[in-house]
Amino acid sequence: MNAKALARIERMNYLLGGVAVAVSALVLARDQVLGLLVGAVLGSVNFTLLRRIVERWLKGAATGRGGSGYFLVPKMGALLVAVFLALRFLPISPAYFAIGFSIFLVSIAIETVRSAAVPGDDETEEDAA
Repeated sequence: MNAKALARIERMNYLLGGVAVAVSALVLARDQVLGLLVGAVLGSVNFTLLRRIVERWLKGAATGRGGSGYFLVPKMGALLVAVFLALRFLPISPAYFAIGFSIFLVSIAIETVRSAAVPGDDETEEDAA
């Protein structure tokens, strides 16, 4: 997977999360919708931060300046604290929180199928070499 594919997954996370929350607002209880919303936002923001950290890390490694891989630890710590605080203090459904947080898995699956169906679409000059 290259940077274009990761950017597509990132956009798809936000899109699928928004659609899921909008549809669930019509049929689910308030705590379930809020759980889905908080989970989708945390999952999408986590994926965005992870993508940016890894891109900087790889660019630094390519230039020989080292990478910023050490930012993964505080990011994960902040994620764990955010999940704890959300589950502890917000009136949300933990099950729907988990569903919302897992939307990134659906985005990855969709991008994987798309890239398998259209081979060579993501290749850049660096990838082909």
